[in-house]
Amino acid sequence: MKLRRILGAVAALALVGTSLGLMSAGTASAAGRPNALIVTGPCGDLLTFVERVAGTLIIDIVVPSSDPNETWSFNATEQLYNPVTGGRVGAPINLVPSPLPNLAFSPAEGGYDTTANFTDTPGFTYGFSYTATRTAPTPETCSSFGFWTDPSTGVRGPVAQNPTGKPDTAPVPTGNNEALHGTHVASIQFDQEMLTTAQGIPATNRFTVTVNGVARAVTAVSVASDNPPNKAVANLTLAGAVLGINANVQVTYHPPLNNTDPQFQDVGVAAPGQPTPLGLDAAGFGPVTIPIL
Repeated sequence: MKLRRILGAVAALALVGTSLGLMSAGTASAAGRPNALIVTGPCGDLLTFVERVAGTLIIDIVVPSSDPNETWSFNATEQLYNPVTGGRVGAPINLVPSPLPNLAFSPAEGGYDTTANFTDTPGFTYGFSYTATRTAPTPETCSSFGFWTDPSTGVRGPVAQNPTGKPDTAPVPTGNNEALHGTHVASIQFDQEMLTTAQGIPATNRFTVTVNGVARAVTAVSVASDNPPNKAVANLTLAGAVLGINANVQVTYHPPLNNTDPQFQDVGVAAPGQPTPLGLDAAGFGPVTIPIL
């Protein structure tokens, strides 16, 4: 579909840089180290972020222990987010065993440790999640989740706006819409990924549609989130084919008054082991003009 080709180049952004950040209970700036951030995890695990050189972020994770015979497994992922909408850019990246090696016992660090350097690209938001699991001698699981945004001002973070949570704005149409001559479908592109389950699919009566000025019923609604290019497309199936190249379809969306009813919304992001929060609801819009091609 043409909409899926328009922004295909956005996928390349996922390769621009690798920088991570964490924010959970216990987040604080490291004393005497203005370019460092320390996060205390649920097991007393310490995550330290140090930007000693602008553009390079050093990440160190320590799970406290005095027993060198423990057995730990470790996984970590990185996700790039749009710095404005909060929508995902690219797929999650697995960081273990490279660039983050598995946890290894380090008496000097006071426990099981892993560290690596990452490129810290200004202006992008990176989410980082990890889980460290001890299988012997007794089971224990430590997880953490958060975000790092290096400001585009050239100021090395963290500063007032860094670290920060994932930016989050409600979905809005991008203006890249289309209806193909002879089909029954009119498509509206949004600026980010959106919920594709039933909770994110508005009822057909939430739309007012005209084709060349004549009212047309909506018989079905679906949402497809591309990854990449990380834009959602809402497809409205109309009663009868759309005809007339150089004509248009006009769509108005009326969100439900009850915010628990199904409606267009973005995708919430959950911390490990936590329920996914509700997404932000799209506001009503229209009439949006969709050209017939």
